Amino acid sequence: MAPASGRSPLSRQEVIDAALELVRQVGFDGLTMRGLSEKLGVTPMAAYYHVGDKDALLRELAEEVRAQWIPLRLGPEGWQESLRRHLLSMWQEMHRHPGLGVYMMRTLPDMGRTTDATAAFFRQAGFEEPTATLAASFVLTYVLGRWSVDARLSQTRRQTRARPGLRAQDHVEFSIGAMIAGLEALRSSSLSEGASA
Repeated sequence: MAPASGRSPLSRQEVIDAALELVRQVGFDGLTMRGLSEKLGVTPMAAYYHVGDKDALLRELAEEVRAQWIPLRLGPEGWQESLRRHLLSMWQEMHRHPGLGVYMMRTLPDMGRTTDATAAFFRQAGFEEPTATLAASFVLTYVLGRWSVDARLSQTRRQTRARPGLRAQDHVEFSIGAMIAGLEALRSSSLSEGASA
C-alpha cells in the first residue's frame, strides 16, 4: 500500500520498529495506534494494514524484544555466568521498553514450558531434583517480580528522585549475584550430602 505522500511503501518491520521506539519514549501504556501512525507519517489504516490490530502489534513487539534476550544455555563460562548473562539481557531489554514486561507476564503462552526449560538448564548445570525445578521457579519469580517493580518505577519516575550513586542496573546486578550465590550454596550442599550418603 503506497502512501499518498509519495514515500516508499511501509513495511511491517518499519511499523514494529517505530512502535518499539515509541514504547522507549512514552512507555508501553502510552503506545496508541494513532500515535504510531503519526510517527510513521501515515494514516491509521496504513498501520493497521501491516499489523491487523493493536493486540497483534503487541504480540509482535513482545516477540521482537524476546528475540533480543541471550538464550539460557549452559556455556563454557559455567552455569553462573550463563544465567547472569541471560537474566541481565532480559532485564536490559525490558528496561529499554517500559511496561512491556508486565504485558508479557499477562500473556506468557505457556509458563509451564518456560519453567521446564529453565529446570532443564539447572539439571544440566548439576542440580538434582527437586532442586532444579525449585531453582527454576525461584529465578522466574524474580524475573516476573522485577518486571512489576520496574513498571511501577517507570510510572513514578518523574515524581521521585533517584538515590545518589545507585542505578536500576546496580539493584538488578546485586539481586542476580545474590540469587546465583544462594543457588550455588544449595547446589554445593546438595552435592556434598550426596557424596557422603
